[in-house]
Amino acid sequence: MGSKLTKVIVYGSYARGDYNSSSDVDVMILVKMSDNEIKKIENQVYDLAFDIEMDTGVDISPIIKNEEQYEYWLDTLPFYKNIHEEGVIVNG
Repeated sequence: MGSKLTKVIVYGSYARGDYNSSSDVDVMILVKMSDNEIKKIENQVYDLAFDIEMDTGVDISPIIKNEEQYEYWLDTLPFYKNIHEEGVIVNG
């Protein structure tokens, strides 16, 4: 992703601080890439998340989205609103 990575946002129970031992880490990855470009890298990201889970026992649940689409739908889609309101930006 390199320079096309714009933000990484942790949301859900880890962002709220109410996680437990069975919680996953929900991660929104925002990029400046087309949908086709995202599809080409998705499996690599999922494989990395799986490797992290195997090493740490913590399930990482990444979602990769185009930043422009995320911003466009931010005021309309409750899922995106929730990420914006409770999410913690860890990069970007």
